Amino acid sequence: MSQRDPQSQASIEAAAGQLEQKYSVIAQLGQGGMSVVYLGTSRGIGNVQKLVVLKSIKPELLSNDKVREMFMDEARLAIRLTHPNIVQTYELAMIDRRPVLVMEYMEGQPLSNVLRTCGVEGLPLAMRLHILAEALNGLDHAHNVSDYDGRPLGLVHRDVSPQNIFITYDGHVKILDFGIAKALDRSAQTEFGEIKGKIRYMAPEQMQGAVDLDRRADVFAMGIMLWEFLTHRRMWQDAKDVEVMTFVISKDMPSPRKYAPEISPRLEAICMKAIQRDPAARYESCAAMQADLERAMVELGLRTSGRELGRLVQEQFTDVRTGIRRAIDTKLKEGDSAPIDLRVDEQGLLIVDLLLPQSRRPYGSATPSAASITEAVPPKKSRWPYALLALLLLGGAAYGAVAYPQYVHLPGKEPPTAAPAPRAASPAAAPSAAPAPESATV
Repeated sequence: MSQRDPQSQASIEAAAGQLEQKYSVIAQLGQGGMSVVYLGTSRGIGNVQKLVVLKSIKPELLSNDKVREMFMDEARLAIRLTHPNIVQTYELAMIDRRPVLVMEYMEGQPLSNVLRTCGVEGLPLAMRLHILAEALNGLDHAHNVSDYDGRPLGLVHRDVSPQNIFITYDGHVKILDFGIAKALDRSAQTEFGEIKGKIRYMAPEQMQGAVDLDRRADVFAMGIMLWEFLTHRRMWQDAKDVEVMTFVISKDMPSPRKYAPEISPRLEAICMKAIQRDPAARYESCAAMQADLERAMVELGLRTSGRELGRLVQEQFTDVRTGIRRAIDTKLKEGDSAPIDLRVDEQGLLIVDLLLPQSRRPYGSATPSAASITEAVPPKKSRWPYALLALLLLGGAAYGAVAYPQYVHLPGKEPPTAAPAPRAASPAAAPSAAPAPESATV
């Protein structure tokens, strides 16, 4: 150890203290199996504030070496990804002895929420295809990103789904969550037979736990989304994961025209090429699929723009957007470090919960104590800072389950002969929280 170590350590501790003063938590946005996501602020000179998203490991998992390794892998990958169609990661910080990913805050909705509110039929076909083309563009960038020495990273997302595609109110389409992405230089490698990702959008080789997974697995997932966009149906209805896996691994995927004969043969061909069981028969890249999709849109006269997409999403989520802005504005004006929880309850109402802090540390206070409470005060009492904001539209959560019309039969079975029942309008059917990612180990 050199003689400068004590001074270096003091400098590190001072920098850490400055970092904790830089970021503060406003609200909890959601959580998954290993991590939790917060809305926070970054403070600069003159007390200038910028909204950011802070993602960190759950406190109870901080001592788990494998979890920390996976999180650091995600951070190393995310920081390298700079593209208009991928959520931007600014830095990896250490706050209150917890590694934290600092990411851009985006006003908008996950595609899953948009589909749940509008239904597939509520989005014009041109917009559906535009969303897929933009997502394919972002994925292709991720697939081709290189290390600083020019060596390809061989990155594969492995969890492409409507939950991980975000649409801003300006109409930009962004790929989210590279948390389980596979790359050649990851420290925490997937073991043979281990499956990561959502079963219902998963390629057969991924289901079988292939260790040499490549970009064509993401092409398959995008093909499933195209199939659902073309047919207005979910590929799977109430099938169990094991039934889905058995079908995908052993059988060819059905043509979308079986369920929607009016589909253009051109779009059918693109879809079927993307969802081939043999990876060698699929598109070799997302760029190739995007090129075919955009050519088909031109040929079929399907024109739209990001501006039109953004306008539609704004119209559908006006109340949700207003409620979230009001809650954030109230919180910023108060200057109280106790975070809040923004979520959607079982009736589709946006709830603002007060999370009682364990400490006053800028980041440590984000962890709610066992005594966390919910203030159920009508929103008209605006002077109460943690009001219940009752909003009639569904959505607003950071993560949401896809809710297409639930009348699709397992591929291979005959579709229903009767007209499908309309989607339930009762708000009580809204999920109370985002479902955990579907996964399995075989």
